[in-house]
Parts: sequence; C-alpha cells; structure tokens
Amino acid sequence: MSRVASLLTLAAISTAAACGEPRVAGPGEVGGGLDAGPWENVTSNLAGEQSECGNLSWLSARPDRDELIAGIARHGLWSLPPGSSAWAQLGTGAGSASIVNRPTQVIYDPSNAGTFWEAGIYNSFGIYRTTDDGRTFTQLGLGSGSGGVNCCDEVSIDLTDPGRRTMLAGSHENSGHLFRSLDAGASWVDLGANLPAGNGYASFPLVLSARVFLLGTWTSPGAGIFRSTDGGASWTRVSSVAVRSHPLVASDGSLFWVADANAGVTRSTDQGATWSQAAVAGRLLTTTAGIAELPDGRLAGPGVDGHVLVSGDHGQTWQPIKTLLPIQPTGLLYSQRQKAFYAWYWTCNLNGDPVPADAIQRLAFP
Repeated sequence: MSRVASLLTLAAISTAAACGEPRVAGPGEVGGGLDAGPWENVTSNLAGEQSECGNLSWLSARPDRDELIAGIARHGLWSLPPGSSAWAQLGTGAGSASIVNRPTQVIYDPSNAGTFWEAGIYNSFGIYRTTDDGRTFTQLGLGSGSGGVNCCDEVSIDLTDPGRRTMLAGSHENSGHLFRSLDAGASWVDLGANLPAGNGYASFPLVLSARVFLLGTWTSPGAGIFRSTDGGASWTRVSSVAVRSHPLVASDGSLFWVADANAGVTRSTDQGATWSQAAVAGRLLTTTAGIAELPDGRLAGPGVDGHVLVSGDHGQTWQPIKTLLPIQPTGLLYSQRQKAFYAWYWTCNLNGDPVPADAIQRLAFP
C-alpha cells in the first residue's frame, strides 16, 4: 500500500465517520500539534513472508524488556530483540506446538517473565501458552483445531490469581459463543447460552476477577458492553455502545473501549458498572488494538485524519502528532522501553498475501 493510497483511504474514512458534521478542534490542533521525528520502516526481514489474508496481524511490546513480538498468519510469532534489525521466529524449540493461526493478541504474565499467551483465529487452535520465553508453546485448545467454533479474537486472564486459572475467550464473528476455563486452559465450557439474545459478536472479554467479567460486542442492535458478577452465569447490558477493540485497563484503574465504526471511545471508572463517552465520533480510527497509554498517563490512538492523536484529559480532547502516518494502520502501540510508537497493517488480497514491505513503522516519541 502506497502512502498516497493510504492517506486517500484515511480521508475517505474520516469523511464517512464524520457523517457530514463539522468537527470542533481540540486545544493545540489549529496551527499546532506535537513534534516528533520521521516514521521509520522496521519491517526488515518479515517483508515478503508468504502468509494469507491478515498477514501481519499483531504487534506487541514486551513490558519487561526492550523487545517486540509480531504475529504473522500461518507463521506464528516473531521476536525483535534489542539491538537487532532482524526478526527471529519463536516456538522453534524441540517439542513446541506450531502456531499457524492468525494472531490476534499476546498477553504477558506480570509476575513470570518467561510466560505469555497467544490468541488467534482460523487454521488451528485458538490459544497457546509459553513458560520458557517463547522457545516452546503448548496449545490450550479452542478454535478450528479442536473442531469447534472459530476462536479466538481475544483471551482474558485473571491476573489477580497466582494460578491464572480463570480465563475467558471471545469467539470470532459469532454471537453465540463465549468460552470460560477455570483450570488455566486445560478445559473449557461455552457460556454463550447465558448471554442476552441479540448480543452481537461476542469478541472481546475482560476478566476483572474470578467472578466479575465484562464482554464487549459489536455488529448487532443489541450489541454493547455486558457485565457479569457471578462468573458468567448471568449478564447485564451496561452500555449500548457497540465496541470493537481490545479494552485498555489504564494505570489509574479506568477502563476504555473503542467503539465500532470510528464512533469514539467509552470509559468506566467503576469496574465497568457504568460507562460514559470519552471521545466523540469521527476522531479516532477504530482498530482491534484499541488505544494505548503513555508512561505519563496520556492516551494515544490513530486518528481518521492520518495523524496519531494524544489526549491528556481521558479522551475529552486530542492533539495530533505533526508527522503523518505513512500507512493506514490496523494497530498502534507504544513501547515504553524504546519511547516510540509502532504502527502496523495487514492486507487481504487473497492471492498469497505476503507481508507488505512497509508493514511495521516506528516513530520516536516524545
């Protein structure tokens, strides 16, 4: 995708999202903006890797070290360690399960540096775990590899429990299935029958404790955010905003979810019991990755106008970073270790879909 084509697409999205209504500029937006250097292409040896629709599907920054992990459909996870310009494939140790799904998420264990989980859709099992820093992976079931529903758009884990026993996994483009494990992924039950009718695609769960769960859904008039206080036995719709992103649990305890179709951001300050608008429609580009939190508590996300936008007031107003994104991103993250933004995108041309040559871009900030 060329930069010109990318920006034209962003302009079209911005026009559609705004619905013809004028946008009120936030502080610093007119004749202002935040300074940053140029974007740098860091796709490196991942460029051209043969894949499928959704090729460079995920990117994350490890919180405990200066290292990135990228997910490539059918080719698993790849690591970019500090000081290296070449990505190295993970899961190559003896006896490792092969990750051939389309990665949608990586979750890092905050207490065990070598442990993390991968979730993904299509082709194979939905969830994998490593306890040895990515040398080997074990599949935890779900997904087409188990002969079940396509899974998983997201997995959420009770990180307040040292045993990491309670897990929720959201299905992919399916309204009738939400999976729960009480034994760290050894077995699963489908809670879909407990969800209210017409809930939409049950994609994005969030485990707050062993009993309190949230679920973000989209693509239905009955979609929104649902809450359970009894371990998933019953659910209450607490927001009518259809959401289509991984939720952000901010350092101050606030919860943020990005609405579907560039329709803004919603925020909760009471563990998901109530929600209020945090960003108006037509400003932020909806991506599955959602928004990121900077070390000083500011929020950041890709804007529909081709800029990265930054908010210092919980999403009420946003300032653009002056340097335009060179791609139309399908995700944005911030690496605290590198003090840099990373944006990435994937294609879906259904002709082999190699990883684009400019799939991953880096911007030093602040």
